[in-house]
Amino acid sequence: MKIYLTSLFIIFFLKGYTQTTLIPDSAFEQLLITKGIDTDGLVNGQMLTADALTVTQLTLGSPQIYVNNISNLTGIEAFTNLEKLEVYGASLFNSGIRTITLTKLNFLALPDCHLLNIDLTQNILLEEVYLSNSSFDVAGNSITNLDLSNNPLVRVIGLKNNPIQSVNLKNSTQTNVLMDLDIEFMNPLTSNYTICIEVDDEIAAANKQGIYANWQVIGPSANSADLFNYIYSENCALSKPEFDFSSFNVYPNPTTDVLQIDYDVNKFQIKKLQLFSIDGKKIKEISNTSTLDISFLNTGNYILKIETNKGSFSKLIIKK
Repeated sequence: MKIYLTSLFIIFFLKGYTQTTLIPDSAFEQLLITKGIDTDGLVNGQMLTADALTVTQLTLGSPQIYVNNISNLTGIEAFTNLEKLEVYGASLFNSGIRTITLTKLNFLALPDCHLLNIDLTQNILLEEVYLSNSSFDVAGNSITNLDLSNNPLVRVIGLKNNPIQSVNLKNSTQTNVLMDLDIEFMNPLTSNYTICIEVDDEIAAANKQGIYANWQVIGPSANSADLFNYIYSENCALSKPEFDFSSFNVYPNPTTDVLQIDYDVNKFQIKKLQLFSIDGKKIKEISNTSTLDISFLNTGNYILKIETNKGSFSKLIIKK
């Protein structure tokens, strides 16, 4: 009986040890071999699951060297002890990435990986998530909505140059949250683009009170020259920009001297005009007027920010 039980134990042990995980993408598997993770050393569409379990940090590519020859990360699900995952520039148009088994993950970076969406609901230990793109006019991630309501520990969120519409940060426990929502190369330029940040208390967030006192948003801001803004809401699905500024007409544009602003005086009051260089440096500020002399400017593009009694927005202007 002892011999039988011992043999049975050995069989089960060997079966567990030799369990394999499918790695259908040959470029992905080759990198795992190069890094010494896939120990059979063969590009054969599989690896020992035990090899995956030894890895707590995995980096594929770098900010300088993209792994755009990788189009499928199937098999990453077996790396259940991963705490940090970085993949730079993979071509995940169709396959996406499944992280639901990576429950120990606290750092995730997937810049320029051509993702349309991502489910992070099972990664409850996440603290930092980077899904940015190097620029807006180059194909990369195209994430419009990101749900982090099941990730209460998240404190850094990188979504630069995504066409992001909403970020759900309900249930957050963090007092220092940094969000990069900047869009550097927005095309076409628009003054009516608003990003919604969903929170538990929209009034406290808007007034930087309580848990939100030290939250920071890089990019769209009512205090910069950006061509779009953000709002806090307790329900982004129901939130829309309160006022439509499309009726404002800034002309002549291009011009050599004076800009005129036409608008509905029954609805709006212009409080302030601010003129910025294209890199965001303030050049001029004037209050309670609908005209602006720009004859002193050099030829080029500038940003005019119009602050009204019902919010602010910006327009691209051209000096001839």
